[in-house]
Amino acid sequence: MLDSSAWLRDVRTLPSRSLNVTRSVRPRSYGLPGSLAEYLPDASEPIDRWYQAANSSNVRTTWAIISDLCADRRPTALLDPFAGAGSLAVVARLAGIPFFGIELDPLLACVTAAKALATGGPSEGTRGNLVQDCLDIVGQMSAGQVSAVGQMSAGQASAVGQMSAGQVSAAQGAAEQNRFAADLAFAPEPSGQNRVVWGDATDPAAWRPLSEGYEFPVLYTSPPFGGGPLRRPASEPLRFAAEKVLTAMGMRHGRIPDGAFGSYADLVIGMVRNAAKALPAGLIVIDPPPGLLEDE
Repeated sequence: MLDSSAWLRDVRTLPSRSLNVTRSVRPRSYGLPGSLAEYLPDASEPIDRWYQAANSSNVRTTWAIISDLCADRRPTALLDPFAGAGSLAVVARLAGIPFFGIELDPLLACVTAAKALATGGPSEGTRGNLVQDCLDIVGQMSAGQVSAVGQMSAGQASAVGQMSAGQVSAAQGAAEQNRFAADLAFAPEPSGQNRVVWGDATDPAAWRPLSEGYEFPVLYTSPPFGGGPLRRPASEPLRFAAEKVLTAMGMRHGRIPDGAFGSYADLVIGMVRNAAKALPAGLIVIDPPPGLLEDE
């Protein structure tokens, strides 16, 4: 049985993510994160910098939190059923731990797959070519700064317009590929047990590819919040390209909803139920959304 009771006490003290820089970040007792810069994603972090969503985690701080919570026992795998842009995949890579992630958005699933599976050696075979296809998609996203949630930051409107029209220059794409190669040349190789699923974490079918035999897996995630329609990227052609690559890689498992997703509570409860069935043992850490713990 999944042991989450001890972690529920910790969930109440985990800091809530906020994009409002005027708010202070409430630290845990061990002092992390100690500043906003330690909480938000680091734009210079190798591999993770390939593409970062607005709510991505800081790789180093995330690993420090996991290390603190798991001081008495090293995780044998890291799981993120709402993988997003794959920050936890980078944590697992740096720590030399297998990673398992589930992500519903096809573009973000490609980002996570690239971060979890790309190697520093030459691409070989069909799978190697498909991983390279993921990298190509991430390169286009990064070069054009396409947002997987259909939003853009100040100054990105022109780039997104170009991406939507398929006009990102070859020079921009080449620059991104060079950055990927430079990061991979010095990064630890990913675990051969890494798996990424394009699917819905509330669907039991998305958990079936999870490898058995992990003695102490740690699930660390920040579920999406707010409800509403499924996220749509600014570039529909790029989204379709991502879906094609993920399907060819055998990463699609279970249903892919084409309507509104559930409330935050529905997502969390559905995910935890599936995790409890899929994992014979382990721990869960849920990083709550902004404001969830404001009155507690």
